[in-house]
This record gives sequence, structure tokens and C-alpha cells, in this order.
Amino acid sequence: MLLYAYVIQDNNEGLVNKHSLFKVGDTTSVAHKKTEKSLNTDTTAALDNDHHASRSFVFYAILLVIAIMLAISLTGFLRIRVISAHLDHVIHHQATQSAQMYEMRRASQDRLLILLAALIEPDPFTFDAHATAMGEAAERYMQARIPLMQMALNEQEHALLARQNDQTIQTGLYHTEVMNLLRDEQVSHAASVLISQTVPSQRLAMEMMDEFIQLKREQNLQTLQNTASSINNTYRLMLLLGGIGIVISLAIALVVSRRINNEMARRLRSEARLRKQELHERTIRDNIIDGVLTLHDDGRILSSNRACTTIFGYSKDALQGQLVSLLLPPARRQRLERRLPDYLRRWGARLTGTGKHFTCMRMDGSEFPAEMAISSISLDGEEVFIIVVRDISEQLAARQQLARMNQQLEHRVRERTEELSQANAMLRDEIDARVLNQQKLEHLAKHDSLTQLPNRANFSEQLDIAIHQARRHQRLVALLFLDLDGFKAINDQHGHGIGDKILIEVAQRLSLALRREDMVARMGGDEFTVLLREINKAEDATLVAQKLIETINRPYLIDEHLCQLGTSIGIAIFPHNARDPDNLLRLADDAMYAAKESGKNTWCLTAYTLSSPAQIQTAEAP
Repeated sequence: MLLYAYVIQDNNEGLVNKHSLFKVGDTTSVAHKKTEKSLNTDTTAALDNDHHASRSFVFYAILLVIAIMLAISLTGFLRIRVISAHLDHVIHHQATQSAQMYEMRRASQDRLLILLAALIEPDPFTFDAHATAMGEAAERYMQARIPLMQMALNEQEHALLARQNDQTIQTGLYHTEVMNLLRDEQVSHAASVLISQTVPSQRLAMEMMDEFIQLKREQNLQTLQNTASSINNTYRLMLLLGGIGIVISLAIALVVSRRINNEMARRLRSEARLRKQELHERTIRDNIIDGVLTLHDDGRILSSNRACTTIFGYSKDALQGQLVSLLLPPARRQRLERRLPDYLRRWGARLTGTGKHFTCMRMDGSEFPAEMAISSISLDGEEVFIIVVRDISEQLAARQQLARMNQQLEHRVRERTEELSQANAMLRDEIDARVLNQQKLEHLAKHDSLTQLPNRANFSEQLDIAIHQARRHQRLVALLFLDLDGFKAINDQHGHGIGDKILIEVAQRLSLALRREDMVARMGGDEFTVLLREINKAEDATLVAQKLIETINRPYLIDEHLCQLGTSIGIAIFPHNARDPDNLLRLADDAMYAAKESGKNTWCLTAYTLSSPAQIQTAEAP
């Protein structure tokens, strides 16, 4: 950019090259031609020979310095790259092992949480779901452990993983024992095993996992320390090699400097008559794209190149001698002309060689954005400013076009994102609807559509389960068969709508009157069944039957109609009366009919046993 500085620093260039730089387009400087004719031919030849030798010496000296610096840089680069690659490999390997162990630890925690959930809410309906979830957690544990065991491990890590695996297997046995106890509804015993055996074993296994993770952290720390030590050694080696390179470079620079100084002295003596003209002519370079203006220290234009004519529309003669403020808009021109010399000096001192944006004006009055860079040099003791001007209209237009394209692209991205979000929302709604429909279908398959009580199929399934558990734990199960007394008359008198509402109210009363572990189901019409789990004696079933009779006997106010119902209840006990669900249900049904024959609104307990004839014990009518 600074053309005058080019002349001062270019002390190694030959006379022939210097002469060629005086050309402006297709014309040749007249002053240069006159000076060239005055040179002595023998002196020019001698200077050319010295210049060629000096250039060869400098060239090989620079190559030597570059080779030394490249060797030092490549040595450090390769060393650091090897250390970095080793560090990346070790850290990645150890991080992968830690991640696998974290996954094993989460899987073990999930098993314990699932076990706690099953213990807190021992519901037979969710037991299979808990068991499945524990199986999935165990599978995730094995999926994380198998890759970990296939990795390169030392003896300490192998031993630690072996002890941890043994402890985990023992913990798994405790988990299985607790789940078996929960399946058998031994909740208190399961809680005791969980607290006394499972939790301590789980804690010990997880402590071993944490010990493995801590070991990996210590190994990472040791690796980082070793790497830091290697890097420090590399830095010391680089400093040593750099010092050697600097010493060699200084020695070469000293020799080159002496050689150049000697040549400069000879050249300066021979070129004294040409210096003033060369320094003036070589500042004008019409073969560059940017406009170049040379200014006096008062701001008047000394010269301009051809590019200035293209940019501003003024000829060289029109610009010469004018203030540089002529190239600015009138509003800024008036403010700048009063302090132009001081402004040039401050601008040159602060922004030498750097660009600053201005709004300039052409000869026809049109304005355009431009970037200007200023430099100052001294010619024969006088300060001269050089301004390089570049028209940036096309650059700004391109930037604005790019900004508009980016905005359009962002708008399209936002639209596409919104479309995808809407599609995802619709898909989620459809999935939720399908899940809800599936749940409704499952509920309808096992529940009565009117009262929402379990239906006959669901009751038969639960009766089978209750008898199986009672047989296994040698407990009693009572089956109550209820038939409403007086319901047909209400249905005929008030209609099926009132009858349906009464059935719903009866279902709600029965559900509230029973324990949580007991079950009430609608068998059809006005017939209901009640399953009493874990009773201590047959008299407990009769007490529940009496309570249900009292519950149903309370008046019903349905749509301003006051209704009264009764119920006949038949009772059968497992295993006293029967050992299979079908016979137990049949005996309870027979007992219910016996209660109706004895006067209704009462209960009957069958006394049938496998070793005695059928007998029925009927309660006294209240």
C-alpha cells in the first residue's frame, strides 16, 4: 500500500527493475529517461553483478533459516500430536468404561426402586409389570457389563469387577426372594428381607461400582499428569531448539545485514542523483485497482493515479492542487476544510495502514461508500500523506443481498420447523387416542358396562387366583352370592332407567362396604358376587354378609322416587365346602336360593363339606 516505503526498503533490486517501475501505462517518464542516459555503463554492470551475488547469498541464507525453523516446528508438532493422540485414546477408553459402569449402576438402582414400588403397593394387577420392569433393568445391566468386560482391563480392575459381579449376583438372589414373597402376598416378610439383606447387599455392590468409577477417575488424573509432564518436556525441547535456531538466525542475519549494508553504501553513492526523482515517480502506480492520492501536509492533492479518475470522474489535472475535501459531500466538506491539516495528522497517527469508511462524492454529484487508508512518509524533510481509496459499493450491495437471503432462509426454516412441530403434535395426539382406546377396550372386556364392577370373567379369574393362594398358604376364602329382593317390582313400576341407577348405587355401596383386598363383581341382572380373601373363620363371612344386607336395606332416592330393596346372600367357604371355583360358586348360589326360600333379605351359609351331606345354615331374618 505504501509506495514510498517500497523504494526505501527495496535495496536489493537492480537498476533494470527500477527503470521499469517508472512506466505509467504505455508512457515512460521523461525524467527517468534523461537520468538513464547519464549513467555510466561500467558502473551499471558492476552493480548488477554485485546485486546478483547478494541476492543468491540472501536467498540461501533465508532458506537455511526457514529449514531450521521448520525442523523445530515439525519436531514440536509431531511430538505434541503423538501425545495428544495417546491422551485422546486413553481418555476415550477410560470414559467409555466409566460410562458402562454408570449404566450398570443405574440399572441396579432401577431394580431396587422397582422392588420398593412393588413393596409399597403390593397390587396383584401390577405385579407382572414390576417383574417385567425388573427383568428389563437386569437386561440393561448385562448389556452394559458385557462390553465393559471385553475392554482391556488390568488385574486390579478385573478383580474389582469379579467381586462386584459376585455381590450383584447375591443381590439379585435377594431381589428374587423378595419378589416371590410379594407374589405370595407376604408383604411384611418381604419388607424384612429387603431391609435386612437386599438393601445392604445392594449398597455393597454399588460401593464396588463407585470404587471402579473412582479408580477410573484416578487413572484419568494420572494420565493427565503424565501428559502434562510430557508436554512440559516438549516445551523445554522446543525452547532449546528455538534458542539454537534464534542464535543461528541471528548469526545469519548479522552476516546478511553486513552484506546488505555494504551493497547499500555502494548503491547509494551511485544513485544519489536519481533518488529524488525515483521517490517521487514510484509513488504513482497507475497499474493498481485502488485509487492512490498523494497529499501535501495542508491537504492539497499533489498527484493521483488513473484509478482515481475512474472512481471520482475527475481528471488528474482537475484534482491536482485541490483540497482532498473536494471528494466528500458538501455537508462534511465544510466541517473538514477548517481543520484539514490537523485531521490528517491525527488520522495518520492513529490509523496508519488501516481502513476507515467514508461517504465520497463523484464529479457528477452522486455519492458512494468508500474505504480509505492513510499513511505518511517524509520526502526531503517534508511530510507527505498517501491515501488509498477503494469503492465498496458492490461489497455493501453483496452483503445486503446475503443478509436478505439469510433472512429468507431463516424464515423458511422457521416455517418448516412449525410444520414439523404440528405434525409431531398430531402424531402424539393420535398415539394417545389409540392408547386410550386400547385401555378402554381392556376395561370393557373385564368390567360391567353399567356398574363398572368386574364382570363374570374377571371375577372367575380372580377367584382362581384367590383359591390358589389360599391353598398354598392354608387360608380361608369366602364367596358371597347376592340377589336383590324387590328389584323386579321397582324395575316394572319405575322403568329400566330407574332400575339402572339403583344397580349403580348398589354397586357403589357394596364397594364402599368391603375391604380394599376384597372384590365385588356383577354376574348379570341383579346378581352380585363378593370375594373375601384371607378370613380367619367362617363367622367373619357371616358378619360381612349382615353388613351388606344393612347397607342395601337403606332407602334409595332416585329422581325423586323413594325405593326400598333387600338382598338374599348365599355363602360358601373354601376349603370347607369346596376345593375348586366352580363348585364353590354353585354352593354359594344354592345357599342364596335357600335364603330366598327362608324369607328373603337374609343370608345362608352352606354347611356342605366333602365328608358330610349338604346342609345349609340360615340366619334369622332381621
